[in-house]
Amino acid sequence: MKIKISEIKVRKRIREDMGDLTELRESIRNRGLINPVVINQKRELLAGYRRLMAVRELGWKEIECRTMPTRTKVEKLCIENDENIGRKDFTEGEVLKYNEMMEYLSATGLKKIKLFLILLVKKIKAWFRKAFPRYG
Repeated sequence: MKIKISEIKVRKRIREDMGDLTELRESIRNRGLINPVVINQKRELLAGYRRLMAVRELGWKEIECRTMPTRTKVEKLCIENDENIGRKDFTEGEVLKYNEMMEYLSATGLKKIKLFLILLVKKIKAWFRKAFPRYG
């Protein structure tokens, strides 16, 4: 459900340093809000502080929210913690894989064929190492 940003109450938070919001703001501008912020029945923000700040900077008046009822301060604290600790950044290998996939998907013509063949050879090598670890 959408809520007016002005109606969301931001109480004391664990996060003190929001970091640079530039990439998040540009992602939201280009693709929209991928994950809604989380509020409780009193419209207190539980998770998504950086997203909320980014859309404010974009001048949005409303934001998509998910509601999670809370009864205690401990529940609110746990939700904020889970939102931030439970996530995991990409590994270096996953970042490289993303870059390869982006390069391939953005390519055209002969460059796309060349990249396809390179990726195919990598997959065959990985399969061979897994199937025949003794020779990998």
